[in-house]
Amino acid sequence: MPDAEDKPVLFCSCNDNSIYLYDLPSFNERGRIFSKGEVRTIETGPGGLFFTGDGTGLLNVWKLAESHGRVLQVA
Repeated sequence: MPDAEDKPVLFCSCNDNSIYLYDLPSFNERGRIFSKGEVRTIETGPGGLFFTGDGTGLLNVWKLAESHGRVLQVA
């Protein structure tokens, strides 16, 4: 997924109920999102939004912030 500066970011769901974000092509860790259950889906949306769903049935809406590559929970 491209960030606000159109640089690619890789999202990686792991067995520890988290999602790691990496800058590409360097693979430097950019951030981490924690979930209550096993992350089962990650989907991109318009305007820098993305969605995560976990094993508890919880759906979260996120947005890559424009400053320092932070991730903000929208809802």
